[in-house]
Amino acid sequence: MILREQDKAVDMHLGPFAHYALIRNALDSLAIVIWLMEPESSTGRLKRLLRIECNEVELASKHYQSVGIRAWKQTKEQKLERIREIAVEAGIENWDPVTDKLSTTTKILGEIDRLRSKSSRVSWLSYWQLASGYAHGKRWAVLASGELTEQEGTATKHGATFVVTASYQFLDLLLAETLDMLNIAMIRYEALCRGK
Repeated sequence: MILREQDKAVDMHLGPFAHYALIRNALDSLAIVIWLMEPESSTGRLKRLLRIECNEVELASKHYQSVGIRAWKQTKEQKLERIREIAVEAGIENWDPVTDKLSTTTKILGEIDRLRSKSSRVSWLSYWQLASGYAHGKRWAVLASGELTEQEGTATKHGATFVVTASYQFLDLLLAETLDMLNIAMIRYEALCRGK
């Protein structure tokens, strides 16, 4: 985003892509935070935390294997065993955090969507999908939410040339939903801190 201040006006230019990648990261993180804190029981929250930890170990292991670090295999097994020990120490019986895989972001957003504001027009999953579409360079995302301006004199019977810029309306909607998610996460965090 580029801002230029003039005498009594502000000229703002926003490219069509970068902000969506940043918003997607915020939505990813907030979805996990809300999902992690959502269960009423501390056991439910701990189980989710241990699943997140197992997922981190698995992802780290894949990375280290891909760059040829073989010593990580033993480290991975030690870390996963410690996570199993924590589950046993917490009194969680008949449950293996290593085999109970972490849900996908799509599923997590579906599970927590009922927590969003009633004034929200579209699901969190829909906003995340749009931001993901941009982050992955998908044409449908740009066509669905970008501002398209036809370049004069380029129209033919087969099409035209368009300049694509960001839609401030969509950016505003996504930022508002992201802030709403952040607010819901903060309210839940404060409630947990008060022991509720």
